[in-house]
Amino acid sequence: MFVREQSRIKAMWKIQVRDAKTGKLVREQKIENVVTDGGKNFIASTYKRGHQASESAIYWVLVLGTGSGSPSSSDTGLWSPVDASEKTGTLSVSGNIAQYYVRYLPEDANGYTYTEGGIYDNISEGVWEDPDVSPKYTHGTLINHVLIDPEIEKTSDILVDIYIQLQFS
Repeated sequence: MFVREQSRIKAMWKIQVRDAKTGKLVREQKIENVVTDGGKNFIASTYKRGHQASESAIYWVLVLGTGSGSPSSSDTGLWSPVDASEKTGTLSVSGNIAQYYVRYLPEDANGYTYTEGGIYDNISEGVWEDPDVSPKYTHGTLINHVLIDPEIEKTSDILVDIYIQLQFS
């Protein structure tokens, strides 16, 4: 008997909006999102890279945008990315879950109403370390894309925590 296992990647964003002065949670939302074809290819390539000690380091950033539409697996970029929102954070792995985390402080990326977001990964060490390359995300691969609904109006009165989990099952 031949048994075929079905594997998949589930992507989930958790966004927490907090009062900047008190730290009190104002709003929390969870959104399932699209893992792009580029993201699937990148994840597959990291398996190979993990076995090659000479491979250079890679970096990632989260980018928010103001565009609208329906995310699809063929997306290669956000519809209307906001360069000022490009930010990195922490990446942790536990079991079959990889979690990206970014905090936007009260002074970060203000003056926009954010309606979309994405993780750009696979940014090379050379690009990352070059101070003349900005924004960095244009040199990475969009690995997931989400429509943020309800939208986030970013002001200095709030801070925003974003957790993106990729679960492999």
